[in-house]
Amino acid sequence: MANPLDSTQTSPCPSGIAGHTGRFVFHKGAWTLWRCGVCGHLWTNPIPTEEELIAFYDRGYFQGDPARHGYVDYDRDKEQVSSDFVWYLEELEVLLPQKGRLLDIGAATGFFVRMAQDRGWQASGVELSEHAASVAQSKGLDVVQGTLEQHADRFRGVNVITMWDLVEHIREPFAFFKLLRTLIAPNGVIMFATPQSDSFFARVLGRWWTLLAPPQHIHYFSVPSIRACLEDAGFELTSVSWRGKDFTIAYIIHFVMGWLGFEWRWLKRLTTWKPLTRWSIRINPRDMMIVVARPRQTH
Repeated sequence: MANPLDSTQTSPCPSGIAGHTGRFVFHKGAWTLWRCGVCGHLWTNPIPTEEELIAFYDRGYFQGDPARHGYVDYDRDKEQVSSDFVWYLEELEVLLPQKGRLLDIGAATGFFVRMAQDRGWQASGVELSEHAASVAQSKGLDVVQGTLEQHADRFRGVNVITMWDLVEHIREPFAFFKLLRTLIAPNGVIMFATPQSDSFFARVLGRWWTLLAPPQHIHYFSVPSIRACLEDAGFELTSVSWRGKDFTIAYIIHFVMGWLGFEWRWLKRLTTWKPLTRWSIRINPRDMMIVVARPRQTH
């Protein structure tokens, strides 16, 4: 049962910045969402525990459970939309043509790690899900299971850190970016994609925003809040862009079932029909921002 909250109740913004205060805005299922009145940051309150998150990212998240808002089949889904990963790597190679060490956080089964490795990067990954990490390791990829905090020492000095659909899953992202700053090389780059809570699409849809998916999505950054987060952690925001994503028809069917909270057997069977797992369309409501940042240089 949702708690009887109203918009007069307040809570400190997760940014921890003085004067940043959030108010309850709406319920999403059993979860409540709060928004900072200063930076526009939107977040799930209370924050799920680490144990709850580990239990959530089980095999079903990567293998077709609509209630998880995850994937029909992670590797197959990514294979069909790999053009996005190619674009990310091409952009990174413009910024760092010499390449070097790349760390993919939230590496899942290692699809992006493998692509980066094939293009000449010294690519590694870290993944919370035991299931996904074991799949990556079975492919011979350097993907460790656990949190970044547990493995931080081995990744110090990396040249690039990537995070695809990861930032919104982190329990304490403002502290997390400070950890990234201790790992990245002085001339390094971080690049990530994350839902944008102050986008027109998100504002209009409110609680029906398609990317609003607690408990897996916990934090929803606005442009001002991600800028504040990066600056507080010692980064400077280099660019924000909106590319959209390719989605297979099978994935769209799977996602809609999870979003609306139903599962029809005949409809679920369509998600395994080969033509629908191969046909994809590009969707760009400009509510997913691609962020590039560099360590702020001190003189």
